[in-house]
Amino acid sequence: MSASTAMAHQAIPKIESRLAALLLIVGAVVLYSVSDKEREREREYARSDAEGYYMYLPALTLYGFDSLPVRSTEQFQRISSTGRFYDKYTAGVALMQAPFYGLACLYSAIHPKYTVDGYSRPFQMSILLAAIFYTFLGLYILYKYLRRRFSVIVTAGVLLCIFLGTNLLYYTYREPGMSHAYCFFLWGLLPALMTGIYEKPSWRNFTILSLIISLLVFVRPSNAIGVVAIVLWDMSSFRERIRFVTQNILKYVCLIAPFIVFTITQLFLWRHMSGEFIYFSYNTEPGFIYFDSPKIGNVLFHVHNGLFIYAPILLLSALGLIFGIENKQRNYILIFTTIFLFTYLFASWWAWWFGGAYGHRCFVDLLPLFAIPMAYLFSLVAESRLVSLKALFVTICIVFVYYSIGMTLAYRSPWDGPNFGWPEFWVIVNGIF
Repeated sequence: MSASTAMAHQAIPKIESRLAALLLIVGAVVLYSVSDKEREREREYARSDAEGYYMYLPALTLYGFDSLPVRSTEQFQRISSTGRFYDKYTAGVALMQAPFYGLACLYSAIHPKYTVDGYSRPFQMSILLAAIFYTFLGLYILYKYLRRRFSVIVTAGVLLCIFLGTNLLYYTYREPGMSHAYCFFLWGLLPALMTGIYEKPSWRNFTILSLIISLLVFVRPSNAIGVVAIVLWDMSSFRERIRFVTQNILKYVCLIAPFIVFTITQLFLWRHMSGEFIYFSYNTEPGFIYFDSPKIGNVLFHVHNGLFIYAPILLLSALGLIFGIENKQRNYILIFTTIFLFTYLFASWWAWWFGGAYGHRCFVDLLPLFAIPMAYLFSLVAESRLVSLKALFVTICIVFVYYSIGMTLAYRSPWDGPNFGWPEFWVIVNGIF
């Protein structure tokens, strides 16, 4: 497909779509098996931040917040006025984990070796299964979206690079209790849903979109700054978009209904825990102290979790974004703006490196946006007549993916702090190559 028509829609053969689904299912099963073997001795997926996302499930179904057997007691403490543990995280991840938690409850109830305690092996593995499910479903949705615009070779190459060449792999099978695999799935849904809205602005499509957007914010509230993409996605002109919004103004207003429900639910949960609807639990952290001087360079290139240091494959996305904007590809300015706003937000936080993480974990959520310009760059290379350029490009991708997998397997927390710098980093890299 020529680059000039790369964004044109095309039908996906059913046999190809089913084969893609089958391959992703096989990949998910293999990853689950590998993860299960690797974690034979350590299955505490619900720990630290991940425990905060998960604890709503055992608290609401088994223990209550007053007698919850919290593991990370240094991080989650009782409120003196209520005697209950307080969880500063929202319940969105727990909501998405709930079906798998239910399966773990059922399995534990019928298996003589386990009890329904919310923390034994079946429950730990349910967290892993949930992350793998949402990641691979997100990859399939991304395949469907990209395949309507790019060739099967380009689409497959991008999916492999996004999964194996970034820390999405790590946060799927090593830290599955974190919010990032879930956000990846939800962000992967948005481009397809928003395109569907403008092709067919039905109440059904708007209802689904409203649920996904609200859940995205419920999982990670900072995702709210990306909501601008709803109005501007696939926009050909401001006049056309204003007319569309005006014609569907009631549907747009109703987008906030699920958000209101989620917000009220969360506020009452916090009130039950702390006795207050709003309880600011970050008072021991400095907050967004770099808002006036964001550490953008550090977020992108520092040895402490710099985005392009630990996921250099995303440099290809940046290059594709530049070419896409130059060639006036639809949505590319919007993609750049959205990624920039999030980067500014991350770079303003006091701990811009988001410590105890492999790579800059916050960008895992946005990988579906990175995938689109990466696919555009791949399509430009694919249509080139220079065999040497194609060979060089494939070699670079292979090296970047190999590097990412090697670093993922080598990672042992933390790779930040005063005892970890460039000398320590290069020792690890040399061990990979």
